[in-house]
Amino acid sequence: MSTGVAVFNVFSVHVISLIVALLALVAVFVYIPFVSDYAFWFMVAAYIMLAGHR
Repeated sequence: MSTGVAVFNVFSVHVISLIVALLALVAVFVYIPFVSDYAFWFMVAAYIMLAGHR
């Protein structure tokens, strides 16, 4: 049972990281009020989420 939970956690971290990275990428081209100002840092956060998760 714990293996299924671990797989779900890894999958959810990857999906959330992908969503944050795509949001930052879109924010470079289309103005999104808060995200466009910090698009680089959103991309860094997505990388840290992906690299920091085991």
